[in-house]
Amino acid sequence: MGKRGKIVHYAGCRDRGSQYRMRVMHLEAVYTPASPSRENMGRDEAMQESLRPCLRLYTWAPDAISLGCSQQIDVVDMDACREQGVVVVKRFTGGAAVLHKDDLTYAFFWPARVPPHYRALDLRVRFKEIFLASFAELGVVAEACENARWQMPATNICFHGQAANEIVIGGRKVAGNAQRVTRKGVFQHGSIVFHDHEELFCSLVEAARPSGAVTGLCEHAPDATPARLAELMIKHTARVFDLELAE
Repeated sequence: MGKRGKIVHYAGCRDRGSQYRMRVMHLEAVYTPASPSRENMGRDEAMQESLRPCLRLYTWAPDAISLGCSQQIDVVDMDACREQGVVVVKRFTGGAAVLHKDDLTYAFFWPARVPPHYRALDLRVRFKEIFLASFAELGVVAEACENARWQMPATNICFHGQAANEIVIGGRKVAGNAQRVTRKGVFQHGSIVFHDHEELFCSLVEAARPSGAVTGLCEHAPDATPARLAELMIKHTARVFDLELAE
C-alpha cells in the first residue's frame, strides 16, 4: 500500500458574527510504488477532476517509456521494447520520451478554482525550490537550469534536452518536468532519475545515441530511495506552498 498523508491549508473566512473561523483546505499527498503504467497515466488524468490541490508520487512496474502527447509511437523500437519487457504509453503532457526504470515520478495539480491562481511558471519555480531542498537533505548539491530554453532533442529523449527550472547535478540532468494547463487548472509532472540507464534507453529509441548528459541521483547519494525522496518532496511541498501537513 502507498503511504498517504493530507496537507491542510487554513484560510480565514468571516462568519455572520464578523468573527474569524478557520476553513480547512486539504491537499492529498500519496506515494504509490510499483504501479502499472496505464494505471499511472489514468490516475494522473483523473487528478484534473479534483476540486482541491493534490500531489502523487509513484514508481512503475513493469518498466515503461512514456511519450509526450505530440510524439508518434514510431520514435521507439517496439520490438526491442517487447524484448526488454518495457511498456510504451502516452502522456497527456508535452515533451519528449522518458524511460521509467529506477526513477520516481511525481504529479501535481492545482485547480483553477482554488486561490491563489497559479500560472504554469509559478509551479515550475516552486518545484525547483522543492527539488533543491529535497536533494540538499540527501547531501546532494544540485542546481536549476536558469536560462535554458526547451527544444525537442533530435534523439526524442527528454533528458537529452534542458528547460528553465529543470534540475542538473554537475551540468547533467537528473530531473525533468512537463505541464498541461486547462480551464480546470495547472498540472505538472516529472521524473527524477535514480540510476542512469541511458544506453538501454537509446537502444529502445530509433536513431538515439548516448550523450552523457544524464546522471542518476544514486550516483551522488548512494543511499537515496524513491520512498525517502517522496517523503522529502511531500514535506517541502507543504513548506513551499505554505500548507500544513496533517497526520
